[in-house]
Order: sequence, then structure tokens, then C-alpha cells
Amino acid sequence: MNEIFEVRPEYVRMLQRLELNFINPEMFNVPRDHLRQVGFESRFSGDLPVSYTLTVDEKTKKWEFSDPAFKGKAVDPDRLSGILAGMNYIKADALIGRDEALLKKYRLVDDRTAAAVLKITYEKGIADLYLSDNLSNVPGRSMYYARFKDNPTVFQINPVLVESLKKAPVKAPEDKEK
Repeated sequence: MNEIFEVRPEYVRMLQRLELNFINPEMFNVPRDHLRQVGFESRFSGDLPVSYTLTVDEKTKKWEFSDPAFKGKAVDPDRLSGILAGMNYIKADALIGRDEALLKKYRLVDDRTAAAVLKITYEKGIADLYLSDNLSNVPGRSMYYARFKDNPTVFQINPVLVESLKKAPVKAPEDKEK
């Protein structure tokens, strides 16, 4: 028997939201010592563009800038530690949805539309994370949305990680008067 049923849009939305309950909020998880390279490129609204790449030296296990703009500059170990801590385990603060309309709404369609892209190279591959602009309407409280290139699930990401990425972790010059 071939019958076609029409499902009301509110039921479809309800089922789509229900589906999110079965998705693990753990979006990315690798041991910190498996991280090999971090690339960040941003075009956040109202901010100057930022672009840098950090690579770990396999022999010394020290992180160094590998992009031309920062090559040879010292890496701030405290800021880098904070970035790496937030980056090796990325968890969704909230799962938002998985449809094309959300990708367009939050400008997460691809690396050209995203406000920023975090490229994580690790022992077993590469993960590209697309980030939205700060979409909070509360002053002093940031709210970012994200998705991985190979996964259409849009999620709210911890703003601490995003804010820490916005400035290259360059070590400040030592105060010479001391």
C-alpha cells in the first residue's frame, strides 16, 4: 500500500529537537599530547582579523609559531596552556540543531562564511571547527555557536576557549628595567 502522509511542521521540529537528546555533547576529545598543530583564523565582527599557526616540535615537545607573521616570536606558555586545555576536549554547552537553515543563520556553512576557523591537527587527523560571531545580547557575556566541518550539528561552545583564541599567545617582552 503506497500512501503519502503529511506531517505538520511543529511535529517535525519537535522530532528534530528530540533527536538532539541522543547526541553526545562531547564534540572533540583527544589526549593533549596528541595535538600537533593549531591554526586559527578569525574575521569576527568589530575585531581586527587574527591569523596564527602553532606547531609542536616533535623532538623538544615545545610549541612554536610556524606562520610567517609570528615566526621566531616566543610563545606565552600560560596562554598556550589555557588554549590547549580548552581545545583538546570540546564539549557542547547546548546542542542547537542540525539543519541547513541553522548553518546559514549562524554563518557556519563553510570556512568562507564562518567568523573564525580553528584547525586542529592531531595524531590521527585534522578537525576544522567553524565559529560564529559573538551572538549574545547581554553586555559582557559572550555566546558563540560552532560546528565541525564534517558534522552538521550546531552547538553552543564555551566562550572562554573562543575568547582565548582571539589573541595570538605571543609572550610579552620582558620588562628591562627590573
